[in-house]
Amino acid sequence: MGLKEQRLEAWRRFIRAVHAGKRGDYGPAVSLVEAVRAKHGDAAAESQRRELWRVMNAGQQSKGEAK
Repeated sequence: MGLKEQRLEAWRRFIRAVHAGKRGDYGPAVSLVEAVRAKHGDAAAESQRRELWRVMNAGQQSKGEAK
């Protein structure tokens, strides 16, 4: 698999994890973070976890914010 295909598959997996997380299913996100941890280490996994969480919560109003 070439680099372009690897990046496309990684993006697809990320988006699937985000959509599942928005539905309350965090299994794909946990799986993705653990795969990143195995391949790239703890720092990369933590970065991936933060980014997944940020994108999952994008567009939601924070508590106390005017509607």
